[in-house]
Amino acid sequence: MTDHNLNIDEIFKAGKPIDDAINKATREAVKRHQQAQQPVVVWRDGKIVWLSASSGYRSDAETL
Repeated sequence: MTDHNLNIDEIFKAGKPIDDAINKATREAVKRHQQAQQPVVVWRDGKIVWLSASSGYRSDAETL
């Protein structure tokens, strides 16, 4: 069965399609922020943190 054929219950049970979609959206949003030289806001250690475009953050979710 392909991802296109999964119904919403199967998607939530599997979890991976949702995780993949969130990770892709995060990478795209960070890339757009970098291109526009805009900061990215992240949640780190229970606090809101603004990362400037010049701080060198990368567009993979693991480094944010």
